[in-house]
Amino acid sequence: MRGRAAARVRGPGAFVLRCAVVGALVLGSASWLASPGDPLRATVAGAFGLLVGALAAPGFKPAAFRHPALYQVLCAGAAGAFLGFFLGASVQSVLFGVLVGGVAGWLAPVWLRWLTLP
Repeated sequence: MRGRAAARVRGPGAFVLRCAVVGALVLGSASWLASPGDPLRATVAGAFGLLVGALAAPGFKPAAFRHPALYQVLCAGAAGAFLGFFLGASVQSVLFGVLVGGVAGWLAPVWLRWLTLP
């Protein structure tokens, strides 16, 4: 191992990490600007942004993933479960979040075409 250089992430993992970090920064910053006195809301929005950014990664670079559709459905389902837990914290709201998130992940190739990034 060569110290810090050995710890670098390469391949699709690096791209997913970059997309996830951008998603977290965008949603977390927007939430912080909307309600500056509530750090919990900004943290939750940033965590949700991580999942949404990871969901978007296969849409931008599908050749880097073996099963991009499955990856998108799983990331969107996790984002939906997270959002359902944060909003309702009941089993029904989490399961409904997984269902809605899974559908959003399945349809991600359609709606990601309309997403514009800075």
